[in-house]
Amino acid sequence: MTARIYKESRRRRPRLPSMDVSAPQCRRPRRCPPSPLRQNLVWACILLAHCAPARPAVPDPVPPLDVARAEEPPRIDGRLDEPLWQRATRVEAFLARYPIEGAAPSRRTEVLLAYTEHALYLAVRAMEPEPEAIRATALRRDDFAITRDDQFALAIDSFRDRRNGYWFSTNPLGVRVDAQFADEGERFEDNWNGVWDTAASTCDGGWCAELEIPWATLRFPAGPEVVMGINLFRRIPHTDEQLFAPLIPLSFAEGTPSVSIAPGYRFRGISGGARLDLRPFAVGSFAGDGSGSDGGGLFVRYPLSDALTLSATVNADFSEVEVDDAQLNLTRFPLFLPEKRDFFLENAGTFTAGVPGEIELFFPRVIGLIETPAGDVATVPLDWGLKATGHSGRLELGLLAVATGSADAVPGEQFNVARAKYALGSRSFVGGLWSRREGGGLAHQTTAVDFSHHFARQVRLQGFAARDEQGGAGSDAWFASLSRAGERLAFELSLLELGRGFQPAVGLAARPGHRRLAAGLTLPWFPGPQCAVRRFAPQLELRRWEALDGTEYDETIALGFDVEWKGGRRLDTELLHQRERLAAPFALYREHVVPAGDYTRWEAGATLASDPTRPLAWEAGLAAGGRYGGRHLSGNFGLSWRPGHRLVVAPLLLADRIELDDAAFTATVAQLRIGITPTARLRLDLLGQYESEQRATRVGLRARYDWREGTNLIVAWDAEERGTLKLNWLVRW
Repeated sequence: MTARIYKESRRRRPRLPSMDVSAPQCRRPRRCPPSPLRQNLVWACILLAHCAPARPAVPDPVPPLDVARAEEPPRIDGRLDEPLWQRATRVEAFLARYPIEGAAPSRRTEVLLAYTEHALYLAVRAMEPEPEAIRATALRRDDFAITRDDQFALAIDSFRDRRNGYWFSTNPLGVRVDAQFADEGERFEDNWNGVWDTAASTCDGGWCAELEIPWATLRFPAGPEVVMGINLFRRIPHTDEQLFAPLIPLSFAEGTPSVSIAPGYRFRGISGGARLDLRPFAVGSFAGDGSGSDGGGLFVRYPLSDALTLSATVNADFSEVEVDDAQLNLTRFPLFLPEKRDFFLENAGTFTAGVPGEIELFFPRVIGLIETPAGDVATVPLDWGLKATGHSGRLELGLLAVATGSADAVPGEQFNVARAKYALGSRSFVGGLWSRREGGGLAHQTTAVDFSHHFARQVRLQGFAARDEQGGAGSDAWFASLSRAGERLAFELSLLELGRGFQPAVGLAARPGHRRLAAGLTLPWFPGPQCAVRRFAPQLELRRWEALDGTEYDETIALGFDVEWKGGRRLDTELLHQRERLAAPFALYREHVVPAGDYTRWEAGATLASDPTRPLAWEAGLAAGGRYGGRHLSGNFGLSWRPGHRLVVAPLLLADRIELDDAAFTATVAQLRIGITPTARLRLDLLGQYESEQRATRVGLRARYDWREGTNLIVAWDAEERGTLKLNWLVRW
């Protein structure tokens, strides 16, 4: 219920996360009649998006601000000495969201905007009368420790749909951190990397930065003039200020991604610029015994128009993708691990549908992951992939087709997904999704419709209905929710039902054959500027799952009370009561099996976190109570040491002790991350992980050198003496 990037308070319970680092449960589809739609789906939707009339998504109630046009682009060096900036459009009307909502800032911030036919340019002057207080520790690309630094960020709603957009951020070191977001930050894809540039320097009275964002990175509606929504943000850690232009009120859950508030900025005569991106790659693997292999592939990104992009990949390789963090999973249900592969990340918000963590109607991690005849999970090659995403007026479209090769006697598969959303005024839409999975003469398809409608600005009614078909049999699912998100008040009342055997064709459902009722309420209290505490947040949550046949249920009542001090120190507490009926036994950990029956438990826990802006920051949690008729004790401890901007050391320990009538065990995960950043272009990473459930120790070393944007060399080596060398090369026309 709180902001993901501009986090004012974070609800972190001392419940330990899952330890399963494998892919989520993968399924082979059953037989159902082939669909005639597959052959023409991609081309029909591309033609529709290319030819449909390009009407504005939502009219602007206030006339947009005209941005100054530049004849020549500035040099991106962090020094604001070009004449261009004297003529640029100036924004200075920043107001504080914290520590006092709506207050005038203690430091002046000036943002300058200009543009050419091919790019948007911004400059920021962040005034600081105490230059020794400026904090800058994040140097490597996509280091979200930037939220501890002096920081500048902006969100751009390039299609002016007031829901989706791009997020860019930098600090006094000129780091590049970016993301794509959907539904005003409810979905925040921080693994996405766009092509853009920035530089920063120390200037008179503070620090300065310049940003260049090519129009080709954003995409936007075609036309002689384009209006985009832009929110601006500055963070000043040592004064505990978060400044916005315009002000994002505390009644909104998110910060800059709240683009329904964003004012319009008008640009004339702009073009997507580069018409074609080619990204060939070469990859080689080698082992300590002298064996090895090599290969290559290609990624192509072609803008069919300024508003529609076609992406294709051949012989895709994702060896540079970082491994998943080890997790503890002492439940019966699969994990929804984040997607990290570039091909699926771009414009991922277009395809999202469902309820995060419970039912994802589109979950790309099932692509390229198969269940072998022995029941194991294995990866398979992605032979080719095709994706088209974009807008046409109020219509947002997404199309995906991927083919995987065969592996371990499992035949290759074909995945097809079509997604459409139609905007109904500001922040509301109706949509549909169709997905199909075929392979080895088997097929499986899912069809769904969904909607989201906002009342009174922050109250939202949303839902979906879906039909899943396999082998001539079908199953249904539906969801309805009334909720309000915000820092002042938040609540939720929702119902979810997943039919027996319901599993989306290209998605994942946690509990098929179950119905869930959930209700939650958060009533924050801000004691005022004289108090050392920034916010108190009492919370109540009720959640009940029950099998559709009545054989089992799981109901939880949780009371929470969070305290956040100025500067970021935090204490989260929780007391919960749970009743559960198991219809069948399940394996809890290794050979330890929990028998069917009725169980009741109480649990209390607390998490304490230090000031995250300090060079040495830590977080510790402890919970104790019952579990399946026995006793349960869990704890976690994480540390982050940043003596400067070139080194970070981050150990983490998770431990879960369970004592049952006939057994006792301790599940643990230990992790150590060491990151070295000699320059902004070169980074070295060491990751070591130990998982007690699999009795596995994994150690990996990665080095990455970015010669220029999109062109890099990656070397990886693990403790089993296996190595990978990969060269990516970007060519733009």
